[in-house]
Amino acid sequence: MTIFRKLFEPGKIGSMELKNRLIMAPMGTSSHDREGFVQERTIHYYVERAKGGVGLIIAQSSNALREGQAPGRPGTWDDKFIPGLQQVADGVHAAGAKVAWQVLNHGKLYSAWLDRITHPEDLKIIGPSAIPWVRTGVAPKEATQEDIRRIVEGFGEAARRVKEAGMDAVEIHGAHGYMITQWLSPRDNRRTDAYGGDVKRRARMACEIIAKVREKVGPRFPVIFRFSGSHFLGGGGTLEDSLIQAPLFVEAGADALHVSGGEEETTHWQFLPYLMPDGAIVHTAAAVKKVVKVPVIAVGKIWDPRMAEQILDEGKADFVALGRQLLADPQWPNKVKEGRWEEVQRCLYCNNCLPLEVRPPEVRKRGRTCTVNPAVLRERDFEIKPARAPKRVMVIGGGLAGMEAARVLSERGHKVCLLYTSDAADEEDS
Repeated sequence: MTIFRKLFEPGKIGSMELKNRLIMAPMGTSSHDREGFVQERTIHYYVERAKGGVGLIIAQSSNALREGQAPGRPGTWDDKFIPGLQQVADGVHAAGAKVAWQVLNHGKLYSAWLDRITHPEDLKIIGPSAIPWVRTGVAPKEATQEDIRRIVEGFGEAARRVKEAGMDAVEIHGAHGYMITQWLSPRDNRRTDAYGGDVKRRARMACEIIAKVREKVGPRFPVIFRFSGSHFLGGGGTLEDSLIQAPLFVEAGADALHVSGGEEETTHWQFLPYLMPDGAIVHTAAAVKKVVKVPVIAVGKIWDPRMAEQILDEGKADFVALGRQLLADPQWPNKVKEGRWEEVQRCLYCNNCLPLEVRPPEVRKRGRTCTVNPAVLRERDFEIKPARAPKRVMVIGGGLAGMEAARVLSERGHKVCLLYTSDAADEEDS
Protein backbone atom coordinates (compact mmCIF):
# COMPACT_ATOMS: atom_id res chain seq x y z
CA MET A 1 0.00 0.00 0.00
CA THR A 2 1.34 3.42 -0.98
CA ILE A 3 1.83 5.73 1.99
CA PHE A 4 1.31 9.42 1.30
CA ARG A 5 3.36 11.15 3.98
CA LYS A 6 3.72 14.62 2.48
CA LEU A 7 0.03 15.00 1.65
CA PHE A 8 -0.97 14.50 5.25
CA GLU A 9 1.73 16.50 6.97
CA PRO A 10 0.53 19.59 8.85
CA GLY A 11 1.20 22.94 7.18
CA LYS A 12 0.88 26.68 7.80
CA ILE A 13 -0.25 29.68 5.80
CA GLY A 14 0.65 32.73 7.81
CA SER A 15 -0.73 32.13 11.29
CA MET A 16 -3.22 29.50 10.09
CA GLU A 17 -2.32 25.92 10.95
CA LEU A 18 -3.70 23.21 8.65
CA LYS A 19 -3.94 19.51 9.40
CA ASN A 20 -2.69 18.50 5.94
CA ARG A 21 -1.52 19.86 2.58
CA LEU A 22 -4.82 19.34 0.75
CA ILE A 23 -6.94 22.32 -0.22
CA MET A 24 -10.31 22.49 -1.92
CA ALA A 25 -9.97 24.92 -4.82
CA PRO A 26 -12.63 27.64 -5.18
CA MET A 27 -15.42 26.84 -7.64
CA GLY A 28 -18.56 28.85 -8.28
CA THR A 29 -21.77 27.01 -7.40
CA SER A 30 -24.54 29.38 -8.58
CA SER A 31 -26.33 28.32 -5.43
CA HIS A 32 -27.01 31.75 -3.98
CA ASP A 33 -30.07 33.92 -4.45
CA ARG A 34 -30.17 36.87 -6.83
CA GLU A 35 -29.03 39.29 -4.15
CA GLY A 36 -26.11 37.09 -3.11
CA PHE A 37 -27.25 35.53 0.16
CA VAL A 38 -25.97 32.10 1.18
CA GLN A 39 -28.57 29.33 0.90
CA GLU A 40 -28.82 26.25 3.09
CA ARG A 41 -27.72 23.86 0.33
CA THR A 42 -24.50 25.86 -0.06
CA ILE A 43 -23.66 25.17 3.57
CA HIS A 44 -24.32 21.43 3.17
CA TYR A 45 -22.13 21.39 0.05
CA TYR A 46 -19.11 22.78 1.90
CA VAL A 47 -19.71 20.72 5.04
CA GLU A 48 -19.69 17.53 2.95
CA ARG A 49 -16.25 18.42 1.52
CA ALA A 50 -14.97 19.32 4.99
CA LYS A 51 -16.07 15.89 6.24
CA GLY A 52 -14.08 14.43 3.35
CA GLY A 53 -10.80 15.35 4.99
CA VAL A 54 -9.33 18.44 3.29
CA GLY A 55 -7.29 20.77 5.49
CA LEU A 56 -8.64 23.99 3.95
CA ILE A 57 -11.65 24.88 1.85
CA ILE A 58 -11.32 28.00 -0.28
CA ALA A 59 -14.93 28.88 -0.95
CA GLN A 60 -16.17 30.35 -4.19
CA SER A 61 -15.59 33.93 -5.22
CA SER A 62 -17.93 36.64 -4.00
CA ASN A 63 -18.78 40.09 -5.29
CA ALA A 64 -16.65 42.58 -3.38
CA LEU A 65 -18.66 45.60 -4.62
CA ARG A 66 -22.37 46.00 -5.28
CA GLU A 67 -21.56 47.74 -8.53
CA GLY A 68 -20.10 44.44 -9.71
CA GLN A 69 -22.83 41.94 -8.89
CA ALA A 70 -23.03 38.72 -10.87
CA PRO A 71 -25.98 36.32 -10.66
CA GLY A 72 -25.54 33.23 -8.52
CA ARG A 73 -22.46 34.54 -6.74
CA PRO A 74 -22.47 35.32 -3.03
CA GLY A 75 -22.11 38.89 -1.87
CA THR A 76 -19.52 40.40 0.44
CA TRP A 77 -20.28 44.01 -0.45
CA ASP A 78 -22.48 44.65 2.61
CA ASP A 79 -22.50 43.66 6.29
CA LYS A 80 -25.88 41.99 5.73
CA PHE A 81 -24.06 39.01 4.21
CA ILE A 82 -21.97 38.29 7.34
CA PRO A 83 -24.52 36.00 9.07
CA GLY A 84 -24.69 33.69 6.05
CA LEU A 85 -20.92 33.52 5.78
CA GLN A 86 -20.79 32.78 9.52
CA GLN A 87 -23.06 29.76 8.98
CA VAL A 88 -20.67 28.39 6.37
CA ALA A 89 -17.67 28.97 8.66
CA ASP A 90 -19.39 27.30 11.62
CA GLY A 91 -20.43 24.30 9.56
CA VAL A 92 -16.99 23.73 8.06
CA HIS A 93 -15.28 24.14 11.43
CA ALA A 94 -17.62 21.62 13.05
CA ALA A 95 -16.71 19.17 10.27
CA GLY A 96 -12.99 19.51 11.00
CA ALA A 97 -11.60 21.83 8.31
CA LYS A 98 -10.51 25.45 7.97
CA VAL A 99 -12.22 27.76 5.48
CA ALA A 100 -11.25 30.81 3.45
CA TRP A 101 -13.60 32.98 1.39
CA GLN A 102 -12.67 34.44 -1.98
CA VAL A 103 -13.38 38.03 -3.07
CA LEU A 104 -13.27 39.42 -6.61
CA ASN A 105 -14.43 42.00 -9.11
CA HIS A 106 -15.34 40.85 -12.63
CA GLY A 107 -14.36 43.96 -14.58
CA LYS A 108 -15.50 43.74 -18.20
CA LEU A 109 -16.70 40.15 -17.74
CA TYR A 110 -19.83 41.62 -16.07
CA SER A 111 -21.14 42.41 -19.54
CA ALA A 112 -22.16 38.75 -19.95
CA TRP A 113 -24.87 39.09 -17.29
CA LEU A 114 -26.47 42.44 -18.01
CA ASP A 115 -29.88 40.79 -18.49
CA ARG A 116 -29.72 38.88 -15.20
CA ILE A 117 -28.42 41.45 -12.70
CA THR A 118 -30.69 42.31 -9.76
CA HIS A 119 -29.86 46.03 -9.93
CA PRO A 120 -28.52 46.67 -13.47
CA GLU A 121 -28.74 50.40 -12.88
CA ASP A 122 -25.99 50.04 -10.25
CA LEU A 123 -23.62 48.05 -12.48
CA LYS A 124 -20.30 49.64 -13.36
CA ILE A 125 -18.18 47.87 -15.98
CA ILE A 126 -14.71 49.24 -15.27
CA GLY A 127 -11.27 48.13 -16.39
CA PRO A 128 -7.75 49.46 -16.79
CA SER A 129 -8.37 50.33 -20.45
CA ALA A 130 -11.34 50.38 -22.82
CA ILE A 131 -10.54 47.04 -24.46
CA PRO A 132 -13.74 45.14 -25.46
CA TRP A 133 -14.42 41.69 -24.10
CA VAL A 134 -14.24 39.12 -26.87
CA ARG A 135 -17.51 37.38 -25.93
CA THR A 136 -19.76 40.45 -25.87
CA GLY A 137 -17.89 43.21 -27.66
CA VAL A 138 -18.57 45.46 -24.65
CA ALA A 139 -15.66 47.67 -23.61
CA PRO A 140 -15.25 48.68 -19.97
CA LYS A 141 -14.96 52.28 -18.89
CA GLU A 142 -11.33 53.15 -18.29
CA ALA A 143 -10.82 53.48 -14.56
CA THR A 144 -10.25 56.92 -13.08
CA GLN A 145 -8.30 57.55 -9.89
CA GLU A 146 -11.63 57.72 -8.04
CA ASP A 147 -12.65 54.36 -9.51
CA ILE A 148 -9.37 52.84 -8.38
CA ARG A 149 -9.75 54.21 -4.87
CA ARG A 150 -13.33 52.94 -4.59
CA ILE A 151 -12.54 49.45 -5.91
CA VAL A 152 -9.49 49.06 -3.66
CA GLU A 153 -11.53 50.14 -0.64
CA GLY A 154 -14.31 47.75 -1.67
CA PHE A 155 -11.93 44.79 -1.65
CA GLY A 156 -10.66 45.82 1.77
CA GLU A 157 -14.14 46.06 3.24
CA ALA A 158 -15.14 42.72 1.73
CA ALA A 159 -12.12 41.09 3.37
CA ARG A 160 -13.02 42.71 6.68
CA ARG A 161 -16.47 41.09 6.47
CA VAL A 162 -14.91 37.70 5.69
CA LYS A 163 -12.85 37.97 8.87
CA GLU A 164 -15.81 39.14 10.95
CA ALA A 165 -17.81 36.14 9.72
CA GLY A 166 -15.34 33.82 11.43
CA MET A 167 -13.49 32.62 8.35
CA ASP A 168 -9.88 31.51 8.77
CA ALA A 169 -8.46 33.39 5.75
CA VAL A 170 -9.38 35.44 2.71
CA GLU A 171 -8.33 34.82 -0.88
CA ILE A 172 -8.15 37.62 -3.44
CA HIS A 173 -9.07 36.38 -6.92
CA GLY A 174 -6.61 37.81 -9.40
CA ALA A 175 -6.75 35.03 -12.01
CA HIS A 176 -8.79 33.83 -15.01
CA GLY A 177 -9.44 37.09 -16.81
CA TYR A 178 -11.34 38.83 -14.01
CA MET A 179 -10.70 42.46 -13.16
CA ILE A 180 -7.33 42.10 -11.44
CA THR A 181 -6.09 39.91 -14.30
CA GLN A 182 -7.06 42.69 -16.69
CA TRP A 183 -4.74 45.08 -14.85
CA LEU A 184 -1.91 42.53 -14.92
CA SER A 185 -2.32 41.79 -18.65
CA PRO A 186 -0.43 43.82 -21.28
CA ARG A 187 -3.28 43.06 -23.69
CA ASP A 188 -5.95 44.64 -21.47
CA ASN A 189 -3.86 47.26 -19.69
CA ARG A 190 -2.71 49.94 -22.14
CA ARG A 191 -2.29 52.66 -19.54
CA THR A 192 0.75 54.90 -19.47
CA ASP A 193 0.32 56.20 -15.92
CA ALA A 194 1.53 54.62 -12.65
CA TYR A 195 -0.80 51.63 -13.19
CA GLY A 196 0.51 50.50 -16.58
CA GLY A 197 3.31 50.67 -19.08
CA ASP A 198 5.61 47.93 -17.77
CA VAL A 199 5.31 44.65 -15.92
CA LYS A 200 5.80 46.12 -12.43
CA ARG A 201 3.39 49.03 -12.92
CA ARG A 202 0.74 46.62 -14.23
CA ALA A 203 0.97 44.89 -10.83
CA ARG A 204 0.29 48.09 -8.89
CA MET A 205 -3.51 47.67 -8.77
CA ALA A 206 -3.18 44.12 -7.44
CA CYS A 207 -0.63 45.23 -4.87
CA GLU A 208 -2.80 48.12 -3.66
CA ILE A 209 -5.73 45.72 -3.22
CA ILE A 210 -3.56 43.25 -1.28
CA ALA A 211 -2.19 46.07 0.89
CA LYS A 212 -5.69 47.42 1.60
CA VAL A 213 -6.93 43.95 2.52
CA ARG A 214 -3.96 43.54 4.85
CA GLU A 215 -4.74 46.90 6.46
CA LYS A 216 -8.38 45.93 7.04
CA VAL A 217 -7.81 42.41 8.43
CA GLY A 218 -4.68 43.10 10.46
CA PRO A 219 -1.22 41.52 10.48
CA ARG A 220 -2.15 37.97 11.56
CA PHE A 221 -5.18 37.14 9.43
CA PRO A 222 -4.00 35.04 6.44
CA VAL A 223 -4.28 36.62 3.00
CA ILE A 224 -3.95 34.42 -0.10
CA PHE A 225 -3.55 35.85 -3.59
CA ARG A 226 -4.62 33.75 -6.57
CA PHE A 227 -3.33 34.61 -10.02
CA SER A 228 -2.66 33.00 -13.39
CA GLY A 229 0.99 32.00 -13.61
CA SER A 230 0.56 32.37 -17.36
CA HIS A 231 -2.45 33.61 -19.29
CA PHE A 232 -1.56 31.19 -22.12
CA LEU A 233 -2.81 33.82 -24.52
CA GLY A 234 -1.05 35.83 -27.20
CA GLY A 235 -0.49 39.35 -25.89
CA GLY A 236 -1.47 38.33 -22.36
CA GLY A 237 0.57 37.90 -19.22
CA THR A 238 3.41 35.40 -19.34
CA LEU A 239 5.17 33.25 -16.77
CA GLU A 240 8.15 35.58 -17.06
CA ASP A 241 5.86 38.46 -16.05
CA SER A 242 4.56 36.48 -13.08
CA LEU A 243 8.06 35.76 -11.80
CA ILE A 244 8.64 39.53 -11.60
CA GLN A 245 5.22 40.29 -10.09
CA ALA A 246 4.98 37.44 -7.53
CA PRO A 247 7.52 38.96 -5.10
CA LEU A 248 5.60 42.25 -5.34
CA PHE A 249 2.41 40.49 -4.24
CA VAL A 250 4.24 39.08 -1.23
CA GLU A 251 5.78 42.44 -0.39
CA ALA A 252 2.27 43.97 -0.49
CA GLY A 253 1.05 41.53 2.17
CA ALA A 254 0.18 38.11 0.68
CA ASP A 255 0.83 35.15 2.99
CA ALA A 256 0.52 32.58 0.19
CA LEU A 257 0.27 32.50 -3.60
CA HIS A 258 -2.24 30.27 -5.38
CA VAL A 259 -0.97 29.74 -8.93
CA SER A 260 -3.63 28.88 -11.51
CA GLY A 261 -3.63 29.58 -15.23
CA GLY A 262 -5.56 30.86 -18.21
CA GLU A 263 -7.96 33.65 -19.10
CA GLU A 264 -11.54 33.69 -20.32
CA GLU A 265 -10.36 33.00 -23.87
CA THR A 266 -8.12 30.13 -22.73
CA THR A 267 -10.38 28.29 -20.30
CA HIS A 268 -8.90 24.96 -21.37
CA TRP A 269 -5.94 26.00 -19.19
CA GLN A 270 -8.21 27.16 -16.38
CA PHE A 271 -10.45 24.06 -16.44
CA LEU A 272 -8.08 21.43 -17.80
CA PRO A 273 -10.29 18.91 -19.68
CA TYR A 274 -9.70 15.20 -20.17
CA LEU A 275 -7.64 15.84 -23.31
CA MET A 276 -5.08 17.94 -21.40
CA PRO A 277 -2.22 16.33 -19.43
CA ASP A 278 -2.60 15.80 -15.70
CA GLY A 279 -0.98 18.60 -13.71
CA ALA A 280 -0.42 20.63 -16.87
CA ILE A 281 0.16 23.96 -15.08
CA VAL A 282 2.10 22.73 -12.04
CA HIS A 283 5.30 23.97 -13.68
CA THR A 284 4.09 27.56 -13.23
CA ALA A 285 3.65 27.07 -9.47
CA ALA A 286 7.08 25.44 -9.29
CA ALA A 287 8.64 28.44 -11.04
CA VAL A 288 6.88 30.92 -8.73
CA LYS A 289 8.01 28.98 -5.67
CA LYS A 290 11.64 29.64 -6.62
CA VAL A 291 11.21 33.42 -6.39
CA VAL A 292 9.15 33.77 -3.16
CA LYS A 293 9.48 32.64 0.44
CA VAL A 294 5.79 32.21 1.24
CA PRO A 295 3.80 28.99 0.67
CA VAL A 296 2.74 28.26 -2.90
CA ILE A 297 -0.42 26.35 -3.85
CA ALA A 298 -0.45 24.25 -7.03
CA VAL A 299 -3.70 23.40 -8.82
CA GLY A 300 -4.96 21.93 -12.08
CA LYS A 301 -6.12 18.35 -12.73
CA ILE A 302 -4.20 16.80 -9.85
CA TRP A 303 -6.53 13.83 -9.25
CA ASP A 304 -3.84 11.19 -8.70
CA PRO A 305 -2.49 11.17 -5.11
CA ARG A 306 0.83 9.85 -6.39
CA MET A 307 1.24 12.98 -8.48
CA ALA A 308 0.12 15.18 -5.59
CA GLU A 309 2.64 13.53 -3.28
CA GLN A 310 5.40 13.94 -5.87
CA ILE A 311 4.65 17.64 -6.32
CA LEU A 312 5.15 18.18 -2.60
CA ASP A 313 8.10 15.80 -2.31
CA GLU A 314 9.97 17.55 -5.14
CA GLY A 315 9.33 20.97 -3.62
CA LYS A 316 7.28 22.26 -6.55
CA ALA A 317 4.60 23.55 -4.16
CA ASP A 318 3.72 23.58 -0.47
CA PHE A 319 0.04 22.73 -0.87
CA VAL A 320 -2.04 21.00 -3.54
CA ALA A 321 -5.54 22.17 -4.47
CA LEU A 322 -8.25 19.89 -5.86
CA GLY A 323 -11.40 21.24 -7.44
CA ARG A 324 -13.55 19.08 -9.71
CA GLN A 325 -12.23 15.85 -8.15
CA LEU A 326 -13.89 16.93 -4.90
CA LEU A 327 -17.16 17.43 -6.77
CA ALA A 328 -16.92 13.85 -7.99
CA ASP A 329 -15.87 12.43 -4.62
CA PRO A 330 -15.75 14.62 -1.49
CA GLN A 331 -14.19 11.69 0.38
CA TRP A 332 -11.02 11.66 -1.78
CA PRO A 333 -8.71 12.76 1.10
CA ASN A 334 -10.09 10.25 3.60
CA LYS A 335 -10.00 7.38 1.12
CA VAL A 336 -6.42 8.15 0.11
CA LYS A 337 -5.28 8.50 3.71
CA GLU A 338 -6.92 5.21 4.68
CA GLY A 339 -5.44 3.29 1.76
CA ARG A 340 -8.78 2.98 -0.05
CA TRP A 341 -7.63 4.65 -3.25
CA GLU A 342 -9.40 2.03 -5.38
CA GLU A 343 -12.72 3.23 -3.95
CA VAL A 344 -12.30 6.83 -5.19
CA GLN A 345 -14.95 7.99 -7.63
CA ARG A 346 -12.84 9.55 -10.34
CA CYS A 347 -13.53 12.89 -11.93
CA LEU A 348 -13.88 12.44 -15.70
CA TYR A 349 -12.72 16.00 -16.44
CA CYS A 350 -15.60 16.09 -18.92
CA ASN A 351 -16.36 19.68 -17.80
CA ASN A 352 -20.08 19.03 -17.83
CA CYS A 353 -20.03 21.00 -14.56
CA LEU A 354 -19.21 24.04 -16.74
CA PRO A 355 -20.17 26.58 -17.95
CA LEU A 356 -23.25 27.44 -15.96
CA GLU A 357 -24.04 30.70 -17.73
CA VAL A 358 -24.87 29.05 -21.09
CA ARG A 359 -27.26 26.48 -19.65
CA PRO A 360 -31.06 26.75 -19.79
CA PRO A 361 -32.51 28.71 -16.83
CA GLU A 362 -34.13 25.64 -15.28
CA VAL A 363 -30.78 23.81 -15.31
CA ARG A 364 -28.80 26.86 -14.23
CA LYS A 365 -31.09 27.17 -11.21
CA ARG A 366 -29.82 23.78 -10.01
CA GLY A 367 -26.32 25.22 -9.77
CA ARG A 368 -23.16 23.19 -10.19
CA THR A 369 -23.66 19.58 -11.30
CA CYS A 370 -21.43 16.53 -11.81
CA THR A 371 -21.63 13.65 -14.27
CA VAL A 372 -20.60 11.02 -11.71
CA ASN A 373 -22.01 12.54 -8.51
CA PRO A 374 -25.70 13.53 -8.59
CA ALA A 375 -25.50 14.63 -4.94
CA VAL A 376 -23.61 17.87 -5.69
CA LEU A 377 -25.58 20.69 -4.04
CA ARG A 378 -28.19 18.10 -3.04
CA GLU A 379 -26.17 16.48 -0.29
CA ARG A 380 -29.09 16.24 2.15
CA ASP A 381 -31.39 14.71 -0.50
CA PHE A 382 -28.80 12.06 -1.42
CA GLU A 383 -27.54 11.34 2.08
CA ILE A 384 -26.87 7.61 2.42
CA LYS A 385 -28.40 6.36 5.68
CA PRO A 386 -28.13 2.87 7.19
CA ALA A 387 -31.09 0.65 6.34
CA ARG A 388 -33.44 -0.03 9.25
CA ALA A 389 -33.79 -3.64 8.13
CA PRO A 390 -30.92 -4.89 5.93
CA LYS A 391 -32.04 -7.22 3.16
CA ARG A 392 -30.58 -9.54 0.56
CA VAL A 393 -30.88 -7.68 -2.73
CA MET A 394 -30.21 -8.89 -6.27
CA VAL A 395 -29.31 -6.25 -8.87
CA ILE A 396 -29.60 -7.49 -12.44
CA GLY A 397 -27.42 -5.67 -14.93
CA GLY A 398 -23.86 -4.45 -14.41
CA GLY A 399 -24.04 -1.24 -16.38
CA LEU A 400 -23.57 2.21 -14.84
CA ALA A 401 -27.02 2.24 -13.24
CA GLY A 402 -26.68 -1.30 -11.92
CA MET A 403 -23.25 -0.73 -10.43
CA GLU A 404 -24.36 2.51 -8.78
CA ALA A 405 -27.46 0.82 -7.38
CA ALA A 406 -25.31 -2.00 -5.98
CA ARG A 407 -22.88 0.46 -4.44
CA VAL A 408 -25.53 2.53 -2.69
CA LEU A 409 -27.41 -0.53 -1.46
CA SER A 410 -24.20 -1.99 -0.08
CA GLU A 411 -23.29 1.26 1.70
CA ARG A 412 -26.71 1.22 3.32
CA GLY A 413 -25.95 -2.20 4.78
CA HIS A 414 -27.77 -4.55 2.43
CA LYS A 415 -26.28 -7.84 1.20
CA VAL A 416 -26.01 -7.28 -2.54
CA CYS A 417 -25.60 -9.75 -5.40
CA LEU A 418 -24.85 -8.09 -8.76
CA LEU A 419 -25.61 -10.21 -11.83
CA TYR A 420 -24.33 -9.24 -15.25
CA THR A 421 -23.48 -10.83 -18.59
CA SER A 422 -20.02 -10.28 -20.01
CA ASP A 423 -19.40 -9.45 -23.67
CA ALA A 424 -17.64 -12.80 -24.09
CA ALA A 425 -20.72 -14.66 -22.88
CA ASP A 426 -22.89 -12.64 -25.25
CA GLU A 427 -20.69 -13.65 -28.17
CA GLU A 428 -20.86 -17.35 -27.20
CA ASP A 429 -24.64 -17.21 -26.90
CA SER A 430 -24.93 -15.63 -30.30
